[in-house]
Amino acid sequence: MVQFYTIIFEPRSMEGNIPMTTSVETDRGTIRVSSLTKTYPGPTHGLKVLDDVSLAAERGSYIALRGVSGSGKSTLLNILGGIEVFDSGKVEVSGADLGTLSRGQRTAFRASTIGFIFQFFNLLPTLTALENVSAALEPLNKAAVERREQAMDMLDAVGIAHLAGNFPAQMSGGEQQRVSIARAMVKQPPVILADEPTGALDHKNATQVLDCLTRLQQQIGTTIVVATHDPIVISYATETWEMCDGAIEVGCS
Repeated sequence: MVQFYTIIFEPRSMEGNIPMTTSVETDRGTIRVSSLTKTYPGPTHGLKVLDDVSLAAERGSYIALRGVSGSGKSTLLNILGGIEVFDSGKVEVSGADLGTLSRGQRTAFRASTIGFIFQFFNLLPTLTALENVSAALEPLNKAAVERREQAMDMLDAVGIAHLAGNFPAQMSGGEQQRVSIARAMVKQPPVILADEPTGALDHKNATQVLDCLTRLQQQIGTTIVVATHDPIVISYATETWEMCDGAIEVGCS
């Protein structure tokens, strides 16, 4: 079993420190969203995908984000992770006020604070499984040997250590997804954002990786937000956020 240890991040970019609303430890892993709106350009009035969304999550929450396709789940995850900007409102993640960050600062924020599990894996095709996972540790200035050891441990935790030397094209969809999950977990981030993380996995492998995520949540207080339709994933959550037409309802599962 992989043992997780708390890592304190001090995110920086070429443009200086990331503005923090409060102390890093006080708000580590918390999410605060108020009056969030997001509209994509359209031929007439545009498409409003998030409409006055407000929500909050404490450190160590495990949240299932549910809703039909097109309800705004992926857009919300992208905004929480600093990938997309928003039109209005306030978004604070792990103490960082995302609306005030420059592009470079958002990049530094993602590298230090967020673990992403993408629906379509987003692995680098020219890197092996081990190298894809190890690359997530480079911003932490760890020695190459230490990065390799931690990456190998995480591949073992998700059951694919034997594929460490394989490139993405040599792996099935389910195997690539497990590499993606290992990459998100290896740096022990304050927040993990996952978009249908078990979509390419069978029941046994889905349970294995969900158990890994749960250990990360319980041992170091990582906050996990998962967009999913999978009842197995939802059964692990401590809270659900239901999205419908750009709005959200928050309730206990």
